[in-house]
Amino acid sequence: MVWLMARGPVVAVGFRAHMGWADAVTLAVAADCAEVRDRVRVELRPPDGPVFPYHAAREARADEREAMIAAGLAAAEAAATDALADLVADLAFAAVGVVVSRGLRQIPLEKVLASSRLQHAAEAAVYQRALRNAAATLRLPCTTVGFSEAEASALWPTVTALGKSIGPPWRKDHKLAALAAWLASGAVG
Repeated sequence: MVWLMARGPVVAVGFRAHMGWADAVTLAVAADCAEVRDRVRVELRPPDGPVFPYHAAREARADEREAMIAAGLAAAEAAATDALADLVADLAFAAVGVVVSRGLRQIPLEKVLASSRLQHAAEAAVYQRALRNAAATLRLPCTTVGFSEAEASALWPTVTALGKSIGPPWRKDHKLAALAAWLASGAVG
């Protein structure tokens, strides 16, 4: 592949987080082209503390719930920081991209804990936030992109086509992570 930029490609990693793990796609981006450098599953489960803090909080006493969720987030952040540090150790990364959901900021905790759907959304948000905070800890710029914005992006067809160059699997989660990486690479200047 011929790079069109004199300074070379910008290397960025994008994440599509799940509950306790993430699909990570590393791209080298230059001008209007990209090359997939890596595609891996990254474990984000904390070695100690609850993997699913909202589920654990549901079973806890009301006065312990907030602290339990905060401890779960701190453990997830530590695990995400370790995972990101390992991932970027061998490459000169410039940026991180994370696909994020709309979040649950305005929903009271008791309502979240009463709904299985909201609990799962909250658990996913824990790992999205953990990745964003891990990037900040490692002093890497972090760009976020929402699910609906990702699929509506003008880059979506190009990212979809990247899978042909590396072969399967190239699932929707890989495409989302690749798009987040590509957008993050543009934040470096």
